[in-house]
Amino acid sequence: MSAVELAKDLKVIVDEIKTDEYLSILLNHTISQLEHLSDFESLLCRTYENKKIAPLLKRIKNKIDSNDGNINLEKCFGDFVDLYSSCETLYHSFVSKTPLFKKLEQNLTDSFNEKIEEYDEAFNKKNTEFSNKLTSLQTALGQAQTNSSAIETIHKNATTLGNSITTMEAEYKTAKNNYTEQKTKYDELILSITKKEQEIEKLKSEIREIKTNNSNELEELREELETEKEKIKDILGLANMASMAKAFLDRKKELYKPIYWSAFWRNLGLILLFSGISALLYFEFSNTFDYIRFLSRLPLSLPLIWLVWTNAQRNNHLVRVQEEYAYKAAVATAFEGYQRKVDETEDRDLKKLLLELSIKNMGDDPVRLFDKNVKNSPFETVLEKLCPIKNKKEDA
Repeated sequence: MSAVELAKDLKVIVDEIKTDEYLSILLNHTISQLEHLSDFESLLCRTYENKKIAPLLKRIKNKIDSNDGNINLEKCFGDFVDLYSSCETLYHSFVSKTPLFKKLEQNLTDSFNEKIEEYDEAFNKKNTEFSNKLTSLQTALGQAQTNSSAIETIHKNATTLGNSITTMEAEYKTAKNNYTEQKTKYDELILSITKKEQEIEKLKSEIREIKTNNSNELEELREELETEKEKIKDILGLANMASMAKAFLDRKKELYKPIYWSAFWRNLGLILLFSGISALLYFEFSNTFDYIRFLSRLPLSLPLIWLVWTNAQRNNHLVRVQEEYAYKAAVATAFEGYQRKVDETEDRDLKKLLLELSIKNMGDDPVRLFDKNVKNSPFETVLEKLCPIKNKKEDA
């Protein structure tokens, strides 16, 4: 299918849509140019049509056909502009408004001027000859007919030249009118394109404004999120601190009852031991005091001594364990405050040291306290003084 046929098919579609009357005018002008160019038997012209203009027409038609009924010619305005530019370039190269045309026009003007000058020259010459002939008419009557024929021939030539000049003037006016009309259409098209560019710039400004507003809102949301994150972090820190401290304090409170009963049995054993020994001494001194009998009865107090010693040992260990849990609760309570201060300094070594100390202090098993020797009576102190070497070996 030739470029003219493709342009005519596209013109039918544009006329049906009636999107822009200037677009129809543009296509009419393009079709007229292509029809005019089809009269030129030029391989270069046909090649330009097939390689440049026909693909543009097919691309515009394919875009319109691919919209499935929802035709929007504004998306194809750029292709229409390229089509118009290509046709104008080809048309002007072969028909008008090119250096070749200007040169031809100049040559015709120069030729016309030369003809006028030759005519003037010939007319003046013939006028002089005519005057001379008139003056010698009476003496050269035989030559009058010849001069008359020559004058008539010159007149015919002058008439023919005048007709040619009139034809050239008409052609010039026609070409000028065509140029003026095309320039007006071109200016209107440029004005329409300028308006579209302004609309596009306006849309770009609106998009940039929306983007800026969204960026500001996103920044505000990010700041609010950071604030909430800090609050949640503080709440979690306080919750962790409270949960650890509460666990240690609960364990401390659980030890109150065992400590109370160990102290109770220790004190009761002391009272019973003291009462038993006092009763035994009173019984012995009320009769004749017998050392052997007194010493033989003392082993009866061994269960009480064992009860007092065991409960004293247990009470001492439980009190130390209770103090250990109280210390752990205090460390857990102070850990969050220390951690905040360390985070402010951004000292990684100090943060690592704080974590190690906290894990060590809160992770130590209180059972380790049972491995240490505890003095529960003055007798142990006396024995330590009497046997210092043995005690050192036991401590080691």
